[in-house]
Amino acid sequence: MGCHTWFYNRMEPQPEYEIVKESVIKSMEVEIHYHEEYISGLTPKEDLWMYIDSTIESIKNRIDVIKRKLRMIKGGYCKIATMKYYAWHCNFNIEFSRKTNMFYTGVDYHDVFRVSDFPADELFSFEETMDFIEKRVVRFVDDDWKSSIENFWKIYPNGMINFG
Repeated sequence: MGCHTWFYNRMEPQPEYEIVKESVIKSMEVEIHYHEEYISGLTPKEDLWMYIDSTIESIKNRIDVIKRKLRMIKGGYCKIATMKYYAWHCNFNIEFSRKTNMFYTGVDYHDVFRVSDFPADELFSFEETMDFIEKRVVRFVDDDWKSSIENFWKIYPNGMINFG
């Protein structure tokens, strides 16, 4: 079937780094709290499913890893990782592009075509998309795929397509 094709438009305005950083710090602190509650036996029954394959030792290791990441983020040592974490854990309908260092928000296009692997490519124009399609084994989900892609780039000239 292939991996999904995701379509985005560049967010305007872009979130400020300090706001993103504070959101990530809060999210990580909450995650540590949940793990510590589990170790203490205080996790509500409805949340136990999150730990079904975990051991106390693995959860303690996870807490240590999160705390190390948290120190780095608080110190401002990993800005790109902070931005990626924000997109994945704090605001689920956005994506951060390392290529442009910008955030993009999901739009109503999805899986117009699919590819057989999980490329890290990010596409930023109609021409780039067509070049990508010509060079790959692609399965078209939408019968009118070319028109859909043209419309996407016409409506969202600041857009991005990625895969996963």
